[in-house]
Amino acid sequence: MVVYKCYLNKKVMWIVLLLFYFLPRFSIFLLSSPWEVNAGEEKILINDAKNYNRCALNILKNRIFSNSEKFPLSPEAHITPGYPFYIAVFYYIFGEKPWVILLSQILLQSFLLWGMWLLVKMFGFSFRTYFIGATIVSLDSVNVITSMVLIPDSIFSLIILFSFIYLLKIREQKLLKPIFVSTLLLSTGIYFKPGARFIILVWSILIFILKEIKLKEKLKGVGLLWLVCFISILPWMARNYKYFGHLSFSYHIYEHLRTHAKEILVEKLHVSEKDADFMINQQLKKIEKKRSTIRNIWNRAYKRYKIYKEIILGNWLLWGKLTVRDAFLVYILPSTSRYIQLIFGEKYASVTTLSVGEFMNLLREKGLINGLRLIYNKKSIAGLLFVIIISILNFCLFFGAGVGAIYLFRLNTEIFWIIIITLGLFSLSIGPVLDPRYKLTFFWLFALLSGLGIDRLFYLIAKK
Repeated sequence: MVVYKCYLNKKVMWIVLLLFYFLPRFSIFLLSSPWEVNAGEEKILINDAKNYNRCALNILKNRIFSNSEKFPLSPEAHITPGYPFYIAVFYYIFGEKPWVILLSQILLQSFLLWGMWLLVKMFGFSFRTYFIGATIVSLDSVNVITSMVLIPDSIFSLIILFSFIYLLKIREQKLLKPIFVSTLLLSTGIYFKPGARFIILVWSILIFILKEIKLKEKLKGVGLLWLVCFISILPWMARNYKYFGHLSFSYHIYEHLRTHAKEILVEKLHVSEKDADFMINQQLKKIEKKRSTIRNIWNRAYKRYKIYKEIILGNWLLWGKLTVRDAFLVYILPSTSRYIQLIFGEKYASVTTLSVGEFMNLLREKGLINGLRLIYNKKSIAGLLFVIIISILNFCLFFGAGVGAIYLFRLNTEIFWIIIITLGLFSLSIGPVLDPRYKLTFFWLFALLSGLGIDRLFYLIAKK
C-alpha cells in the first residue's frame, strides 16, 4: 500500500522523474570528463560533430559560413546554419569549449518533460501515463546519448515538440496565432535539420483531420503554414542562389538518399555496407573527374543524386519493404558503442561494443543466434548483455505503444489519428536508414503512446 500511495503522490513522482532524467546524463558527463584537453578530439569532435564545430569556428573567426579547414574558405551548402550558430554563440560567450555545449543540451533537453506534460493535458491522459512516458524518454539510451554529442538532434526534437503543441492549440484558440507560432518554431527546426521540411506536409494533414475546424478555416491555416515557412527559409535559399545558382535550402536530401541506395545494395546483393559503399563510389567516379569549384558543388551533388535515385527506382519494391521494416526496427534496435565512446574514447569503443549498422550486418550474415554468439566472442559479455537487454526493453516499449494505440482508438479517435499519422508518416519518411537518432524527432510522442499502453496493462493486471 505504501508503494501505491507513493505512486499517486505527484510531488514525489516529479522528484523521481527529474532524478531519472538528470542522473544518467550527469553521470556520463562526469565519467567522460569532456573538459579535459584531449577529450574534444577523442570523444566530442567526431563524425558529424567535426563539421558543425568547424562551421561554428568559421562563423566566429572568419565571418563566413563554411566547412572548409584551409583558405580559401568555400561557402557551405550541405549543413544548414541553425546548429553551428548555436555553437558559435556559446563559443563567443565562454570560449572554444565544446563541453559547455553538451551541458547546455542536457539542461535544454529537460524541457522535453515540461512539453510532454503540456501535451498530456491537451490529450486528457492521466498523470500515470505521463510519468511512464516521461520516464521512457528520460532513460532511453539514444536520448541520453544524443544530449552528450555535438549534434543538433536533442535541441531539434525539443523545437518540434513545441511546434506540435502550438499546432494543436488551434483546437482551443483562434486559428491564425497558434499556426503562426508553430510555423516559426518549425522553420527554426528546419534551420537546424533541413530534413524537417517534410514535417510541413505532416502539419498540413493534421490541420485537415481536426474535427472542430471548418474547411474554409483549415484551408486558411494550411496556406498560412506554407507561406510563413517559405518566407522564413527564403533568406537562406537566396544565399544559396547567390553562391551556387540554386534557389533551394540545402542539397541534404541528395546525400541522404545515398544511405537508401546503399541499404538496397546490401539487401539485394548480400554484401557488406563497406562493399556497397565501394560499388556506389565506383559509379560516382565517372561523374567526379573534374576538380570541384564553388559553382559546381551543387550540380555534382545533383548528379550523385541521380545515381542514387536510379538505384532506388530500379528496386522500388525492395526500397518500400526496407522502409517499412526500418520504420519499426529504428525503435527497437540498440546502439551500444556511443556510451563506451563517450566515457573511454573511440578506440576502446571499437573493440568492446557495436553500432546498429554492425548489429544488422551480423544478423544478415550470421543469423540471430550465431550473430549474438559472435558478439560475445569478438566483443565482450558486457556488449552482448547490453544488446540483449536494450533490445528486449525497446521491444516491450513498442508492444506498449501497440496496446496504447488500440486503447486510444476506442477512447478518442481524433487523438488516435493525430498520433498515428504523425508517427507513421515521419517514420516512413526516414526511409531505409537504421540510425537510432532519427527516431528522436517524435520519440516523445511514441513514449506517451507507449506510456498509455503500459498504464492500461497495469490497470488490467491490477483489476484481476
